[in-house]
Amino acid sequence: MPPRLRRPALVLSLAAAMALTGLTPTHAETPVPPATRPYPSNGLAEPGGDGESSVRIGIGNDASRTAEEILQELKAGATLRSLGYGELPKVPRTAEEVAEFRRTTASTYGVDAADAAATTRDLYDPVTQEECLADFRRGGRSGLPEGWVKNHYAWCAVKVVVIAHYYKVGPFTIPVPIGTSSMLLTFLGNGRADGRRVDYTAQGSEVDMSGFPGDPRFGLDFDCVSTYAAVVGDVCEDSSSASALTPLATWAVAPARFTANAPATAGAEHERVVKAVFSFGMWAKAGSSSAQLKDGPRSTVRFDTTDYIARPEPEPDAHDEPTRAAGRRDEPEQRPELVDGAVFDNTVPHLVYRLSGKEAAVAEHIRTALEDPAATVPARTDPPKRIPGGSAESPLHRLVRKKNPQRVRDNRKAVRAECAKLIKPGVPRPECDEFPFASSLEGAGLPAYRPAAPYGDFSVKYVPGADNSSAGGALGAWYQRDRILDGDPFFIRIAP
Repeated sequence: MPPRLRRPALVLSLAAAMALTGLTPTHAETPVPPATRPYPSNGLAEPGGDGESSVRIGIGNDASRTAEEILQELKAGATLRSLGYGELPKVPRTAEEVAEFRRTTASTYGVDAADAAATTRDLYDPVTQEECLADFRRGGRSGLPEGWVKNHYAWCAVKVVVIAHYYKVGPFTIPVPIGTSSMLLTFLGNGRADGRRVDYTAQGSEVDMSGFPGDPRFGLDFDCVSTYAAVVGDVCEDSSSASALTPLATWAVAPARFTANAPATAGAEHERVVKAVFSFGMWAKAGSSSAQLKDGPRSTVRFDTTDYIARPEPEPDAHDEPTRAAGRRDEPEQRPELVDGAVFDNTVPHLVYRLSGKEAAVAEHIRTALEDPAATVPARTDPPKRIPGGSAESPLHRLVRKKNPQRVRDNRKAVRAECAKLIKPGVPRPECDEFPFASSLEGAGLPAYRPAAPYGDFSVKYVPGADNSSAGGALGAWYQRDRILDGDPFFIRIAP
């Protein structure tokens, strides 16, 4: 990417002004000395004369152009939209719009089984500005309107912001572009495993100006634009805020910060779930005019409070008797206290089992179940077996024992019946493994709850007990640490 043009005199004066005024990261309004670059000699009256200025703002993903290159293309007849700096699709506001948004934009992220069970693993693994910009430059998801969900607790998005300053002399003349400003704007979001709260930061970089940009100023609106779960109370009520319009260059050194909280009394059913879409709008001012862009980057967030998510220490070698027979202990001992959380939920996460890991035998079993279900037990040919759980398009859904004890027992009962028909192999401490898991809605007992589902869309196989313990411990720890709630979709990916 070609280097950005810089305005040293302007940046230095801004830095000096910030030092004198004590500008804080909350973007308090700051007086800034006028730009030192002379007004371009193009025959137009300078701002403040008899002419009229206007400003236009657009966002896009093309970071290859300098502000000067954009200005020259605008002078040649292009528009911000034709250059790729327009508006994003409308932010979803109704339940139907949100459902379609999630269906078409949900991503995935994965956690390795070895990391899921490691107590040294960073629970949050936040995304940094540098990491998000790197993803953006290689064409990753951070450039999409919905941004990049790195994991349940980390989200980011990047946009190129372009502000164009136009001027016309009188009422019968056409506005002429006389200056442009641009910057890369990075949005970072952080969820929590101990509170119904999300925090966002917006920070600029690579600020560039050309021509007479009109002392450009920029600000953000932050709003909860919709909720899409049954809500008692209003999570949107305290979530709307805005940053002050401040000089564009200050965004590179003083980020704006926003916070959204879901009241403890809000939410529906057992987990007091509230789901919301948060969006960033933008304001720009150049000369005496301003412009607004309403629909910017957006993220979906789920706030919840549960009594079965508590981040317990994983216990990969502990098995209770019922789970031994079923093949896996996939839910660590639960704690009774209520635990709040907030995650970026526009994703279908997956756990990675490795053929070279401690869970190798389980990984091999699951690979066979997903790739060659006809070769698995129980046998069935009509209709052909279809075992889910290997992709975001065909996921499993978590089944919490505390909420659904009978259904978990029915899953295990069906597994035990098939395991009893097998001959134990000569492996150390053989245990009967099952897939899909008993802790999923798609477990072996599914036909009892979904009569149209044929019996047998699962697989059982004896594996070494150590492998089964490793796989089960990783799954249980992952459920807890990544906040996989009852009914949440997920899948398993097999890697070398």
